[in-house]
Amino acid sequence: MSCAIVLYEQDARSAQRVKACSAAAWEHAVRPGMPLAEAQTLLEPGAAPIQKTEVRPCFARHDVGRDREALVELAEWCEQFSPLVGLDPGDEPDTLLLEVGGLAHLFGGEAALAQAVVTACGQQGLTVHVAIADTIDAAWGFARWSQGLSDGMRSEPGSMAVIPPGDVAERDRLPVDVLRLPVRTTEQLYLRRRAGEEAVTYPNDAIRRVLERTLGVPIFQEQVMKLAVVAAGFTPGEADQLRRAMGAWRRNGHMETFHQKLLDGMRQRGLSEEFAERVFQQIRGFGEYGFPESHAASFALLVYV
Repeated sequence: MSCAIVLYEQDARSAQRVKACSAAAWEHAVRPGMPLAEAQTLLEPGAAPIQKTEVRPCFARHDVGRDREALVELAEWCEQFSPLVGLDPGDEPDTLLLEVGGLAHLFGGEAALAQAVVTACGQQGLTVHVAIADTIDAAWGFARWSQGLSDGMRSEPGSMAVIPPGDVAERDRLPVDVLRLPVRTTEQLYLRRRAGEEAVTYPNDAIRRVLERTLGVPIFQEQVMKLAVVAAGFTPGEADQLRRAMGAWRRNGHMETFHQKLLDGMRQRGLSEEFAERVFQQIRGFGEYGFPESHAASFALLVYV
């Protein structure tokens, strides 16, 4: 009987949610982000459909420090595939980045290299997602999302993808949020829409009223606060706490305490998970460049003069 491992964490509302899971748990419909109680129900003896094999569930609290240590060890082991291996930037890295330019021919091509990584990791008891692309963010996105992107399904464990350089059509199938565009491309997105190069859409009229002036892109702090209220059900007091956290998230990490509340609130109001996650990333980006509208107008005037 295989072991279905589920790591869980406690969110800002003291609810326990799945942080990550093994392939065996995934086979039984366990997914990151779902309530821990739901995962426990899915893995109960006798809960598996007839075509699924029974598993022995193993639940453990997610430990960020130990996770990073294990990832560092895995990075050193992966030097057999590339001399340049690093951890994905971030407070909780879950990805290794390998520079494989000029190395694929040693393994018989990029597809063979990707398969070699999947196979070698499998021999170590690890199930991984692998993608090779011409940019880090495209590889990151394809490692997480399946090739059949029309249904929005995330890629299954053990998947691999090799994207030809410059294949814009293939990359356009990815949801925007998984491309992890730099924060400052928010400005570029606004400029593209203002120039008529990109369509402007809104998921509902309430969000349209908040963002219509800036073509669907939250640019000012006041917009972020209103968006949290109308899209996620925040109270005005909670929206003000969010405003305070925006400018200091790199220093104290408080933005993460609002992450799950924002996602849950938007889901409850019929908004997609992709839209909710994209909004959160845009809000978090205000720690890099965001202004209240009055400050932004004053600064723009000074720069112009």
